[in-house]
Amino acid sequence: MITCSAIVTLLSSWFYNLNLNFFPVQTLQYLKGDLEECEKEPRYCGLITTINEITPQGSRLFTYALIRYWLRPDLIQCALTSSEKDAFLDLETSEQRWSFIYGRGFQWVPIFNTGNRMEILVMEDLDHIPEWLSVSWIDDRHNLLLRIDSRDNIRQPGVGCGPDALTSWSLFDRSEMLIPQ
Repeated sequence: MITCSAIVTLLSSWFYNLNLNFFPVQTLQYLKGDLEECEKEPRYCGLITTINEITPQGSRLFTYALIRYWLRPDLIQCALTSSEKDAFLDLETSEQRWSFIYGRGFQWVPIFNTGNRMEILVMEDLDHIPEWLSVSWIDDRHNLLLRIDSRDNIRQPGVGCGPDALTSWSLFDRSEMLIPQ
């Protein structure tokens, strides 16, 4: 029993000294105010900062990345849901995936190069953008931010995101907002 405790203690010390434990040195420095926000995770911070600065309130981001906690509260609440993620991953063609992304109201697609399956599919689908869709991007040398717009006035997103309380945002069906003519 003593041998097991000694091994656990040695491994814990080793992980701590190699900065591999739950409270790495960077986190402690950040909490003490000795480390700026972007110094904690510089690989993603530039794109996250850009997203927070340029996207209008209530924008939908097509991302399920764990680093989304750096986003503005409205962007987090309007981001991809787990059921949308599952539905997207079940689609078989580029046309289906682009129609899904735009139809669900995602105008922004950050690619953080984390290697997740969704990002890989979107990157592959960049070679097969439908004629009705316009895709532009911002490249920060580490990551991409895609902006998606329809070239077809008839094709409009079916889902939006808006405030439902003082500090809360939720998804809504855009067709319910249409005024009958």
